Amino acid sequence: MRKHAAGGADRVECVGRALTDRLNRLVDEGVLERVHLQRPERFEYRLTNKGQELGVALLAEMQWGDRHLSNKPPRIARRRSDKSPVSVRLVAKDAPPSHPATSSSCPDQEPNRPRRSPKATAR
Repeated sequence: MRKHAAGGADRVECVGRALTDRLNRLVDEGVLERVHLQRPERFEYRLTNKGQELGVALLAEMQWGDRHLSNKPPRIARRRSDKSPVSVRLVAKDAPPSHPATSSSCPDQEPNRPRRSPKATAR
């Protein structure tokens, strides 16, 4: 049993390094910002505006998983102001919600839209 416990400490250290690497990558990509806190001496990570935009995609994944993969009751996303349930919908600018099967993707026709600059990073 002691041998297994010692191996567990190595596993925790490995997981800690992996978490640090992932947090650093999210900071580098502008999804999170690292905030230094004095007491206790530590860092806190906060979502940037770019990171907050991921909320729609994550909510869509959560709702899809609740419908198709989970045997548990679904998590309900609610608007903070009045606690009413919210859900992700595919909506055209001038139409009611539509089904994903009725949509397609194509190259962006707006040349002035801000683009992500390519980075030469080792992955």
